[in-house]
Amino acid sequence: MKVTVSTDDPPFFHTTMTREFDMLAEKYGWDETDFAELNKTALEAAFCDAATRERIAKKLEAAQ
Repeated sequence: MKVTVSTDDPPFFHTTMTREFDMLAEKYGWDETDFAELNKTALEAAFCDAATRERIAKKLEAAQ
């Protein structure tokens, strides 16, 4: 099952992506490999054009 993580409405839920990722790492022991896979899945599910998807994919690859 593919899942993504988002902040939905940060001011309402008082969270950030960093906080969400920190909680996943703390609660489930997720590491850099897990987050890299999560980000790839999120990119596949993103509502964006091909050029934007490619630009983000390059940034994700460079961050690994």
